[in-house]
Amino acid sequence: MFVYQNFIMSVPNTKKNIDFMKKLEYVVVNDTHMSETAELADIVIPGSVYLERYDFTGYWVTWPVLGLRKPVVKSVINGMTEVEFWMAVMKKMGMKDKKGYSPADQTYDSYYADEYNPTAYAKEQNWDAYKRSTLAMTGKTEYEKFRKEVAMPEGGSVDEKTGVVKEKPGADGKAKAIGVKIGEKIMKGFETPTRKLEIASAFLKKNKMSGLPEYSEPEDRPTTDFPLYLVNFKQNEHTHSRTFNNDYLMEMKPDNPLIINSATAAKMGLKDGDDIWIESPFAKAKGTVQVTERIHPEVVALHHGYGHTGFGKVAKGSLNKLNAWSPAGTADGQFFAGKAEKFSGQIVAKEIGVRIMKA
Repeated sequence: MFVYQNFIMSVPNTKKNIDFMKKLEYVVVNDTHMSETAELADIVIPGSVYLERYDFTGYWVTWPVLGLRKPVVKSVINGMTEVEFWMAVMKKMGMKDKKGYSPADQTYDSYYADEYNPTAYAKEQNWDAYKRSTLAMTGKTEYEKFRKEVAMPEGGSVDEKTGVVKEKPGADGKAKAIGVKIGEKIMKGFETPTRKLEIASAFLKKNKMSGLPEYSEPEDRPTTDFPLYLVNFKQNEHTHSRTFNNDYLMEMKPDNPLIINSATAAKMGLKDGDDIWIESPFAKAKGTVQVTERIHPEVVALHHGYGHTGFGKVAKGSLNKLNAWSPAGTADGQFFAGKAEKFSGQIVAKEIGVRIMKA
């Protein structure tokens, strides 16, 4: 199930993603566009845009905020929102957790009773109580939380050597650290095992690492055959891979030439606008170059999100000599390995060696 997610374009290694999709028994896509992912689905459910629906939206940049978004237009297709659709699926399948609870049991009827009635919606969601709750807004940003004084917990203890204050041990014999004693006061401290600012991480030491930052060579670093680092980036004209069928945004930023250092380009005999081949161990594709001084000589870069084949006529670019659509720009995800980084488990999206050839 993919909800508002173009998996094929968003996750590195396009070929591997397509092969994976084709092996799935049944694929459901719930989205506002017929994307590359939707084209491989067994069934596509039309989604909603934010102007058509109610949403609880969370923000976390400065302090936690939970807000209610209200629709300004009725659904263009007179359909369900994503939440309503999946509530209906849960209801139909009788999906519940181990305690027999399902959110669909509590909200399904009210969702469908009067979708476009803010009063009914607010009443069902206990909007008055929500507005009074601390979830709505904390009021102000709290600075230097580590200095906040805390009380000694009942049955708690203090490590005389480190000053760490712990709660009373639980049934498993483990005791949680809640602060650090400094002089006569107990401060909250930092969210570390020692409650202090750690130069060497106690957590990493416990997991048989040095506890200090260590550099290791990237797994897919440049080689003799693929001598340049390829990285990707984003600019404010576009959002991820979602906005490339928008005429206005594509007029501002219609394609993504490969950014290359002027000295590197000169060695290859390349100049602005030249057609090139970009090749990694996983893919080979055409592109163009943009020469600049503002990138390292051993690095090249592609703006993320371009190269669509199934996201709409604007995203696809223009008709070529064979009367087929040529994608606008070059998809960066195809060049990467499509794997997780071995230490963090995060996806590797900026680590691959490539070679550039004039087309």
